[in-house]
Amino acid sequence: MNPFIKKANQYIKNHKHEVNQMYKHDFHFTPELGWLNDPNGFLYHNGIYHLFFQYHPYNSSWGPMHWGHAISKDLVSWTHVDVALAPLQLEHGEGAAFSGSSIICDDHMILIYTENYFDRQEQCIAYSTDFIHFERSEKNPIIKIKDLPKDASTTDFRDPKIWKDNDIYYMVVSSKSDQCAGQVLLYSSKNLTNWIYMNTILKSHKAIGDMWECPDLFSLNDKDILIVSPQYIKSDAHKFSNVHHSIYFIGHLSKTTFEFIEDFYDEIDSGFDFYAPQTTIDDKNRRIMIAWMGMWERNYVTHELNHGWAGQMTIPRVLEFKDHHLYQYPIDELKLYRNHKMYKIYMIENEQMIETKGYVSEFIFNIHVLDATSFGIKLFKGVGEETVLTYDSILEEFSFDRRKSGYEIKGNKEFEKDAFIRKTHVKLEKNNMYLQIFIDKSSVEIFLQHGLKTMTGLVYPKQESQNVSLFSIGGLTKFEMYKWDIIRGEV
Repeated sequence: MNPFIKKANQYIKNHKHEVNQMYKHDFHFTPELGWLNDPNGFLYHNGIYHLFFQYHPYNSSWGPMHWGHAISKDLVSWTHVDVALAPLQLEHGEGAAFSGSSIICDDHMILIYTENYFDRQEQCIAYSTDFIHFERSEKNPIIKIKDLPKDASTTDFRDPKIWKDNDIYYMVVSSKSDQCAGQVLLYSSKNLTNWIYMNTILKSHKAIGDMWECPDLFSLNDKDILIVSPQYIKSDAHKFSNVHHSIYFIGHLSKTTFEFIEDFYDEIDSGFDFYAPQTTIDDKNRRIMIAWMGMWERNYVTHELNHGWAGQMTIPRVLEFKDHHLYQYPIDELKLYRNHKMYKIYMIENEQMIETKGYVSEFIFNIHVLDATSFGIKLFKGVGEETVLTYDSILEEFSFDRRKSGYEIKGNKEFEKDAFIRKTHVKLEKNNMYLQIFIDKSSVEIFLQHGLKTMTGLVYPKQESQNVSLFSIGGLTKFEMYKWDIIRGEV
């Protein structure tokens, strides 16, 4: 075993109780301590969901990447287990176990990951018989820089996602061309160790970023869906307002030319904090996606406050492709944790504080516009603080405003369109808006019109800022509200 795995596990055991719990989520996945970013190796097998993740246990800022590991029976309550991978030469500052995926092969769990060095990135594997303790293969690296196409960068070649089709293993890997354009490479293998480059299935065009990270390729409703996370994509109206994004391409992967024939693409989430999503499929045939609820090139509040941890995952979401859109639904398992149900109808003109608080909660609003020009909800409301969700009926825009959400989150002013407001275009359906909103101490996840659009963002209000108000401008709006507290017990 890599000695740095033992060292990391001991450090976690000794220090995990020192973290400040103020903003630590209750029903979103967070690390025990230290830094977390991309989900890795997301996999369902024999009744257990495995979630690996990019992890720096020694500090709440990004550092030499390990693979953390947790398991769950229901995607809500997670048990942390031993660190799966650690850098090969941590004491010399060289090497890191970057993102990747996993697969089951002959009663072994195989991790496919990127070994990162100063001068190159190469693809490697590790294996386990108990699905907890992993050993790197002696045949590493299984894909070397010599296996790259001529126009590909050797230092931006990472994040392999693997699957099996009949007797052949396939892997998509993110890449950057020598023209600074994002691209996805496809490899195939019969034995997991000898890989053949098949093709560059898709390249960046129309200014869709200069590096595509964390690719994922799967099928839904007879359509192939390619997910990538582009860096420095250009903004387009209210779309692509972050520095980095996650998008999906709808199309078809040719089995003869191994080209991805694109129909169209769109952003996955229209909020502030959503990156590097990865999917798996479970025994219910659900395609489930989870993402890092964070963003590069911003300050990390819990790190600045010395809370000892940073990073969280989104709610796992079930994907469905219909009516030319990728719909996202919160997993049904969250309903098992609903408590203290409240139901109320409000007729709102102007603004009204309602008789409930929201802190670790789920809200469902069926909203009917009578004659208002705009309406909305204010969450985490307290003295000088509020997180404002507004729908403009004239412009058909829904906005998520965190200008007064508490501790300031600063973005990269050079690239980011606006650090405090995100908007998305969505239409009313017969003057109705359906909103499902999850809030969890320091986050807001919004599902609009039954999963047609989503918006995700972090907020850091004072603990006493838990009030909720409804408002209507220019007329009357009817709010039919369901509200539950989410109370999660440990496994």
